[in-house]
Amino acid sequence: MIKNIVFDMGNVIIEFNPIQYLSEIIDDPAVVNQVYQEMFCNKEWEELDRGAISEAEALASIGARIPQYIGYVKHVMTTWFHKLKPIEGMYELVQDLKHRGYRLYLLSNASPRIYEYMDNVPALKFFDGYLISCDIQVNKPDKEIYESLMRKYHLIAEECLFIDDLSCNIEGAKSVGWQGYVFKGATDLKRYFIEQQILE
Repeated sequence: MIKNIVFDMGNVIIEFNPIQYLSEIIDDPAVVNQVYQEMFCNKEWEELDRGAISEAEALASIGARIPQYIGYVKHVMTTWFHKLKPIEGMYELVQDLKHRGYRLYLLSNASPRIYEYMDNVPALKFFDGYLISCDIQVNKPDKEIYESLMRKYHLIAEECLFIDDLSCNIEGAKSVGWQGYVFKGATDLKRYFIEQQILE
């Protein structure tokens, strides 16, 4: 029986759209794509989430590859979290789950920057706890991060359901005995909850 519902943050609770952030300050789509690839699809972003490097180290590493665009990289790295928007329908869905007695947790791959915007995410006021990858130096889908959340809050694996937008992270959750569902939007998720008799 599911008692604990664990959510990812980016593209589940809030929108995370790096291409959009970059397009707001760069006119050339080719440059947008190049900066996106070097900044968000390379090792540094993952290492920031793991708490393995500082922002200064990430900037130096990325800048060594695209020195001509380092100004854009620095701007986005230090301001992107001010542009976050809630995923439509998720506040109401999370509120409903909380009112029905489910315990709610956040499990996110994120750098320490997350603590600068968590208070501005309305849905998080319904959550009972959280675990952030940078604090334990482990990213999803490593099974250790799921086990760490269970240890922290004394959860039982069979009572946990994980919602994430990436199938690899869902597979990581299933490897420790959780159920999981790939997020495709609040309407789809509500339908799933009804099918599973989590909601009526």
